[in-house]
Amino acid sequence: MATRQPERRRGLVGQSLEQELRATIAARQELGPDLDDALVRSFVEKIEWEIDRRIQAGIEARQKSLAKQGRPAWSHVLSAVVAVTSLGIAVPVTIFASQAGPVGVAVVWIVILIINLLSLIR
Repeated sequence: MATRQPERRRGLVGQSLEQELRATIAARQELGPDLDDALVRSFVEKIEWEIDRRIQAGIEARQKSLAKQGRPAWSHVLSAVVAVTSLGIAVPVTIFASQAGPVGVAVVWIVILIINLLSLIR
């Protein structure tokens, strides 16, 4: 009897993120260090897109949940402030992390993603 696996969420999650990072590293090995900046920018853009998508989905889900619970509207503002602040801090941290290569940048953006998701959960 076959068991049905739950569908994975689409986007840069788990294996998809790992595959994207591996592809970026492989591209760097093929193309050499001259294109590091372009590869890092490309990878960061993909992560930023995923973060934006998740934040928007989280905000929409949170708004629906709060509307049902009658929670105060200020919590929406707080979530938005956390998102904007974390992205503002992310720019200089990403520049610093890019010196460590794509792996450093990936770590920074994964941490930022986790911070934003946790702010939506609370």
